[in-house]
Amino acid sequence: MPGEIYLCTVDDLASPDYDREEQLTFFSKILEKLGYYIISDDQHFHLWAVERGSLARIADWSGYLRPSEFEPRFLAWIHISTGILPNPQPGVPRSWTLQFEEMPVTFAIASAENEDWIIVIEESDPYPFTEFVGRHFNPDTRDLPIQLAGGRLRTSFRARDLEHEFDDQTSHT
Repeated sequence: MPGEIYLCTVDDLASPDYDREEQLTFFSKILEKLGYYIISDDQHFHLWAVERGSLARIADWSGYLRPSEFEPRFLAWIHISTGILPNPQPGVPRSWTLQFEEMPVTFAIASAENEDWIIVIEESDPYPFTEFVGRHFNPDTRDLPIQLAGGRLRTSFRARDLEHEFDDQTSHT
């Protein structure tokens, strides 16, 4: 997201020998003098520096949403971008199926430790839906896919690795 710089985790910044709140306040004041605000995730674990003018866009950025907030945005993006409306998987919350380029796909949106959401996709070679979704994420931080029975592959995408918004109004979709 433009105007945002990932800094570190709270543990990276705060020394155990000093008061964590005092250290964060001091660090925050330095950033404010440079034209940035310090923000964190819901768990107050990851820290970012954000330009003052970017604050209004933060609430809308998919990487900061909870799974229940991100799910309808992701489903809408799929529908708008492809014309496909995924089907909910009976009895499995936040799990969906669809046919993408004539290939069966299953995906789920879940919570993950120190994350707001994670997308888990399962599909067969040549993995067109995984590649379609993967264009929105940093390829250098992608988890290694897991090979499943029957030639299917499971790939995970984490909120923290999102680079391009799931939005039908950008050049990335």
